[in-house]
Amino acid sequence: MLHSSKMITAAMFVCMMAAVPVTADAASPTTLIRTQKRIERSAGGLRVQQHVRNRRAARSVPAIDARKQQRRPTPKTRKVSQRARRAQASDREIRERRLDRRTLRIEEATPIRTLSEEQELKSAVIRSVNREREDAGLPPLSPNAALSDSAQLYAEDMLRRGFFSHTSPEGEQPQERIKGAGFASVNSRTCECKGYYASFGENLAKGQQSVGTVVRDWMESPDHRKNILSPHFTDIGIGLAGYVWVQHFGSLQIDPR
Repeated sequence: MLHSSKMITAAMFVCMMAAVPVTADAASPTTLIRTQKRIERSAGGLRVQQHVRNRRAARSVPAIDARKQQRRPTPKTRKVSQRARRAQASDREIRERRLDRRTLRIEEATPIRTLSEEQELKSAVIRSVNREREDAGLPPLSPNAALSDSAQLYAEDMLRRGFFSHTSPEGEQPQERIKGAGFASVNSRTCECKGYYASFGENLAKGQQSVGTVVRDWMESPDHRKNILSPHFTDIGIGLAGYVWVQHFGSLQIDPR
């Protein structure tokens, strides 16, 4: 019985300690530690509850109109397949796209080009110029053999002798070069006409490595743009040597008798 009584008393003591209010007493360090831990747990719980309330407030349900606006599907743009674009394109546009892709492949190569590749780049310049004229409501320019010869000879001359100017080292001017190549070489006595009127123009560029770049630079320059969009010119010739570009423009009007 004594042994049993000690066990009960010890059990009652433990229960009484649990029932006694906890106070911070310097004489009981264990009680002080437990009290501090409870305070910390209580403060931590309050912080967690406040954090949960803040998150709920941030996720507050929007108004009905706003929810309808959120649920409204955004219009999707219909994608046009490459086959459909080809079907809508005209034969001329398809042919020009193929030529443009061919031009890009040539431009990525070295400046050492074959005659056919060089001719394709010249044709691409003429196509690009005529697009600019078409956008401005002007008729296209026609390739001219004499203008092409004069432009090509001058491009090769500038590249070979290392100068870049509308006036050659000998003082030759563009109209002299163009007439010397055979353009507008008309004799009023033998042409059986009252007279003729000829006009000439020249655009130069150096260093541009693509057709798009050189035509864009010309169009951004007022004087060069004036030549490209001139309503007085009817013919064009392109010269290309390395990365030296030459455009020769001309027109010839004969006044018959």
